[in-house]
Amino acid sequence: MKNTDSHLLELGWNDLLARNLEALLAEEFPSNPIIVNLANPPLVPENLSAVADEGRQSESIERLRLSRVTFVSHDRLRVHDGRTEWPARIVNQKSRIPCVGDWVLCGETGPADPLSLKSIVPQLNAISRKVPGRQTQEQRIAANVDAAFLVMGLDQNYNPARMERLIAAVRRQNVRPLIVLNKADLSPELLEQRTTEMQTLMTGEVFAISALQGRGIQNLRDIVRANQWSVICLGSSGVGKSTLINALLEKQTMLTGANRTADSRGRHTTTERRLFPVPGGGTIMDMPGLREWQIWVEDTVTEATDSAFPDIEALAQSCHFRDCRHEQEPGCAVQSAITEGRLHARRLRSYHKLQREEVLLLNRLREASGESGHVRSERKRNQKQLQKKYRRIAQDKRRRQGRE
Repeated sequence: MKNTDSHLLELGWNDLLARNLEALLAEEFPSNPIIVNLANPPLVPENLSAVADEGRQSESIERLRLSRVTFVSHDRLRVHDGRTEWPARIVNQKSRIPCVGDWVLCGETGPADPLSLKSIVPQLNAISRKVPGRQTQEQRIAANVDAAFLVMGLDQNYNPARMERLIAAVRRQNVRPLIVLNKADLSPELLEQRTTEMQTLMTGEVFAISALQGRGIQNLRDIVRANQWSVICLGSSGVGKSTLINALLEKQTMLTGANRTADSRGRHTTTERRLFPVPGGGTIMDMPGLREWQIWVEDTVTEATDSAFPDIEALAQSCHFRDCRHEQEPGCAVQSAITEGRLHARRLRSYHKLQREEVLLLNRLREASGESGHVRSERKRNQKQLQKKYRRIAQDKRRRQGRE
């Protein structure tokens, strides 16, 4: 990617996405279009003829713009090409609606017209949850995420069980969880106690900040910039996400509001999902405050839950029975750890609760699809074969161009 526009790299473009793009172009764009903003320097109409194929006029070359979705509302989008944010629209109503963080290819229609969405680059991952209520449907929150700021206040918003649920959701997609304890200015004693609890229970990275005072913000900003990460900011209303994002961006971008004094509950000041470039590299995705987060699963029953409870999984290796459920079985190392005070009983209760939710959801999905386990496995094999086909197409194209 040494010739890739650095502005795209700062927006989160990487080698894995580049390979996905190459396979997509080979499959869906046999006419070999030109992506005008991918090269460094970007291509402009005056020099397109220099990269045209033999016998082709520059006017006949389809010109596409690689961009990242920063906002979605029905069929209207806003996308960022690394230098400028543009309005865009979905032309094909049958196509999948992208989510914030998706990379897309857009066609240029006219100087004053919105860009038109042509295709979506296959995602590296997607943060999803089950839609609120009784419906068994997936709601994609954001795509192509590297890390998550899981924000929780040190006031009455403090809720370890909610944090465990969010960790399970992001780790399932290989997203790195970073626990952010906001409002560190409230009580030094409370800060020390709850930071220790998070470090012990979550076995993850914990950052204590005061977004209002700017304390600890530079550390988070440096992490995003140094890694050029795409970071999603998750937490309930009133934990200070908007104040944190304003501090990270070094400008007043998001509205902020005060909490209710009685219970520290916040009001929804953020009502839409947005992606913002961080000055110096990386992006931050802001989400409305979460009232609930129901786990979404597709493949295995315990994968998401297990990844959020590495302490329980480590203890489970010493259980007498390999399929121990850590309830009443003899020789259960997890129950022994609770008895000896090495593991909190609340932690195991959360583990069992999330597992039950995953089993229930997976069963509902199978019933809704009418698939048996055999049919579901066959479908997944077909999907993997299709992915291999995409890779072979891209490899063949590179060989023809003399790059392999």
